[in-house]
Amino acid sequence: MRNKRITCIIFIAALALCLLSSALDSSQKQMTDHNVSQAIKDAVGRIDVFAKGGDNATWQDTWNGTKWSGWSRLAGGLFTSGPAATSSGPNRIDVFAKGGDNAIYQDTWNGTKWSGWSRLAGGLFTSGPAATAN
Repeated sequence: MRNKRITCIIFIAALALCLLSSALDSSQKQMTDHNVSQAIKDAVGRIDVFAKGGDNATWQDTWNGTKWSGWSRLAGGLFTSGPAATSSGPNRIDVFAKGGDNAIYQDTWNGTKWSGWSRLAGGLFTSGPAATAN
């Protein structure tokens, strides 16, 4: 069941990318050069799609159950990997990405605003992150 749910979310995200690519304004066209890296659904039914843009920033598009918000750039941070995202509850999203210094960075949504990127202590990495929540 979980694999079907993940496949469905990724399909919806890919479909959204196709539908929205023609409607993106010039400031958002940086995003279209890359594939969607992560799509998550939180406990309240919201779907968030994250991707690394052509500008090396992390971009987000959100489905609220009726329509997509349109791609927006998460403030700050240029990354060498695509993002990994997870939701551990309603109005909580954690996004991770690998920076140019090979450290992992985290940005957290609290239901109102993003925290801003912060460097996680403890290591340098050659691959991008993965994330999961119970």
